[in-house]
Amino acid sequence: MTNKIQIIFNLIDRVNDRIGRNISLLLILVMFAIGVATVSRYFFGKPLPIIWPFIKQIFGILVLLGAPYAMLYDKHIRVEIFYDFFPAWLRKVSLLVSLIFFLALTGSLTWQGIVMAKMSLMLKEVSQQSFHLPIYPFKIFLPMAAFLFLLQGIVYFLRGEKSIDDEE
Repeated sequence: MTNKIQIIFNLIDRVNDRIGRNISLLLILVMFAIGVATVSRYFFGKPLPIIWPFIKQIFGILVLLGAPYAMLYDKHIRVEIFYDFFPAWLRKVSLLVSLIFFLALTGSLTWQGIVMAKMSLMLKEVSQQSFHLPIYPFKIFLPMAAFLFLLQGIVYFLRGEKSIDDEE
């Protein structure tokens, strides 16, 4: 691989690594919110219904931005029970088929996510629950995360089966 391409790959890796590590801190916020909701409901008899839509949005952001991080470290789930027994040529074919589906999925998710986020932002979309939490900030994360996932996937497939863990 040329030096310029490797610099771009490393930049994509660093961006997804930094975002993944920072976004993982949201898990502490989710656990704290669940704890508060549980204590409020079971110890004080006062449920806090506003916490659950908040938790769902935060957890959604965590999952969306965690996907490129998981791919960076080759931690996605795959059916290795079959893949490990494939001959080398069939592994390459399965990676090519996976790449085609991956590009179609993340490309369309990025494209449609942009359309959906723009519409949601223009309308200042809120949830239909009683608290009317804003949804548009969450929907803005969708195309961002899909695009980062797309970039990381391209890097992953162009590097081959070698993950970032192999480089260290």
